[in-house]
Amino acid sequence: MKIFSIYKLIFVTFIFFIFGNTAFAISGIPQESVWISDKSPEEGDTVSLFTFVFNGQESSNLYGGMEWYDNDVLIGEREFTVLPVSGQVISIEWKVTEGNHEIKPIIVDTKSGKDKASAVTVLIEDKEASPLVFFVANKIEETENDLSEEKIFGDLDNLEKKIASSTPPVVAETVNNSIGFLEETRHEVKDQIFEEIAQVEEKEQNLDRTESQTKEEVVGSDSENSSDKSVNETSSAGQKEESPATKYVEKPALGIYKFSLKSLYFILSSALLTYGLIIFFMYVISRFVVRKIRKK
Repeated sequence: MKIFSIYKLIFVTFIFFIFGNTAFAISGIPQESVWISDKSPEEGDTVSLFTFVFNGQESSNLYGGMEWYDNDVLIGEREFTVLPVSGQVISIEWKVTEGNHEIKPIIVDTKSGKDKASAVTVLIEDKEASPLVFFVANKIEETENDLSEEKIFGDLDNLEKKIASSTPPVVAETVNNSIGFLEETRHEVKDQIFEEIAQVEEKEQNLDRTESQTKEEVVGSDSENSSDKSVNETSSAGQKEESPATKYVEKPALGIYKFSLKSLYFILSSALLTYGLIIFFMYVISRFVVRKIRKK
């Protein structure tokens, strides 16, 4: 036991004479001294990583380099010079990636001296701190959904083509022969609805034109003298006054009617939607009938 203590004392004395007192000075990175500019970073963000280096030597500068690692992958480097009995914040910029992260700065190539040219290599006590550990979720890019009529019809057509291409020819031929009449009816009704929508839109345009003309006439009558104005208002009221039904009911009714036609046209434009709804309603009706029969 005494022999081991003697060898230990000799080793410590040897180190002290080679590196001097700086080998045991309180210098380096304090524990728990790694932080980030954004505590909740997202994938793709550019953040700053910080740490603090302290030089406990009383009369010599501390020179060195700082290597930053993320899970043992080098992400940045910095050189530093810390004056005696002082500290310095060291930082780098880093683009955040998704996944688990363990950020750890490590001091390398430390030297001590009055200036960098005459500085000698030294050992420091704390060359690395406890790592900064956190997790970043995968960022889901928000995309604008194209809900235009053309896009929806295109997607439905593509789906119908995929179903048709994956259906065996024998089955496809049997189905086409069975629903041939329904297909003709579907296209005929769809064309009729399209023509009806065009007529409704034309009526709406006529109502808008009539409304704008009426407003212009009212504005024009306001510029006439008071005596003529009273006579003109009396005569025009008897000629151009619209009934409440035309003024307040006809246009909203046309809008509702047009919306219903467009909804029906949208369904009939896709065989998949048309036959899917037919099957659904047949299922609902048959289920209702079965329940009624069971109750009896």
